Amino acid sequence: MQKDILRHRCLRFLKTTVLIGFLMLSSTMPAYGDALSIKQQGDSALYHQRYAEALRLYAASADAARHETRTDIWLRSMSSIGQVYAMLGNHDRALAYFKRVLPDASQVSDRDFKSLVLVGIISSLCQLGNTQEAELNLAQLAKHDWQNHSLGVYYQYYLTGLIAQSNNDHSTAAQCFKKAITYARTSKLPPIYETAATLSAGHSFKQENSVDTAAKYLMSASQRASAEGSQAWTALAYSELNDIYMANGDTTLALAYKKRTDSISQAISNPQMLATAENQVFHTEEKDKNSRIGALNDTVMRQRLVMAAFAALITAMAVLTYIIYRQKKKQEETLRLVINKEQEISRQDNEITKVRKEYLSHITDSKTADPTGALSGLFDRILTVFEKPEFVFSPQFNLAVLCKEVGSNRTYVSAAINQLYGKSFSSLLNERRVREGCNMLKNSQETVTEISHALGYNSPTRFISSFKAIMGMTPAVYRKLSKDGTADAQ
Repeated sequence: MQKDILRHRCLRFLKTTVLIGFLMLSSTMPAYGDALSIKQQGDSALYHQRYAEALRLYAASADAARHETRTDIWLRSMSSIGQVYAMLGNHDRALAYFKRVLPDASQVSDRDFKSLVLVGIISSLCQLGNTQEAELNLAQLAKHDWQNHSLGVYYQYYLTGLIAQSNNDHSTAAQCFKKAITYARTSKLPPIYETAATLSAGHSFKQENSVDTAAKYLMSASQRASAEGSQAWTALAYSELNDIYMANGDTTLALAYKKRTDSISQAISNPQMLATAENQVFHTEEKDKNSRIGALNDTVMRQRLVMAAFAALITAMAVLTYIIYRQKKKQEETLRLVINKEQEISRQDNEITKVRKEYLSHITDSKTADPTGALSGLFDRILTVFEKPEFVFSPQFNLAVLCKEVGSNRTYVSAAINQLYGKSFSSLLNERRVREGCNMLKNSQETVTEISHALGYNSPTRFISSFKAIMGMTPAVYRKLSKDGTADAQ
């Protein structure tokens, strides 16, 4: 039973030869921090098939890398945990670790790292019987730009054989492994690559019942693995040779190889240590899960803040749009008031002119109302003065000046203006000046101060006060509305 467990474990190891590539990469990693030191100890333990120790060290290096915020070491450690699980036959977990690492693998400076993670995925898929997805990943791997070109070519041969072997096409598998052996030798890759391909070729030839060829490859592989210190691979070769000699009836050699296989199995198997190491890995996974949940929560919180800010912006824009709309409506209403006010003043002027003419005609025709014609003459003189700009827009123009010009006293002149216009002298004067001010505000570039002086006001304040009392707004607002109204009309 122990022999069978070891055999399956070693066969799995051959189908996850990503290990040898990762171990090659770890020798070129930059030296910094405890995480790297622990990771390298784990690599050494894995190389010597101390799986429980390797698993424990990789979990520790992943924790240290997270603490040191070294993403590259964390990715390497997590992929190495996947390698150990592949060695232990837990290919579902191995595949999960490799796929967890793959999306971020480009953050590792050595670009072959991502390619080797993909090799691990292909190997795990073959063990799980998913050769279709394995072939798709192999096609993707063929597009990778390997930093070590020779390694890329070797894995194309080796993985093609591995997929064929998983499909029970052992003839094709054996030919692919032979090409991998030849290429590893001629390209002077480290001996471990040739050993892996030799063992795999021996297994394929055995499955084809090419016993002599299989024994030749397996003997060569056992010698190479023993020289390299690989107990697991040595035990695998012995186990395969035991099967061959047992099938041929050579029980003496078969039992000798079985004894050697059992001895190695006892040396490298320690279930208690493995259970302890897996507990540490589960603890590391929990930390990683919590870290990912925390990062996800942070992302969600940021998204919520962005959405809240966006909603606030939309609300602010809606409020601003409403304010602009209300201001525009208010401006339009005010402009209508201005137009209505101007029209009202014009209507009043026309009405006053009409009434004045009728009144003058009446008193002229009526000898009883004005037997001497003195009243009509006074009206004419008042009208004449109010039609002269030099009087109306003069700062010195007042009721006394008007009385002097028309040759009458304040009582008669005030009564005449009241009869003629229906208002007082000051109201009449301000309306005349404001009406002219409206024309100047619309049609000139003069300032309010300049206009107030031109209209005969002693100060801009007096002009603004009179203008607002008559027009319902300041001169500045009237000018803006008048120009906006003209622009809108155009």
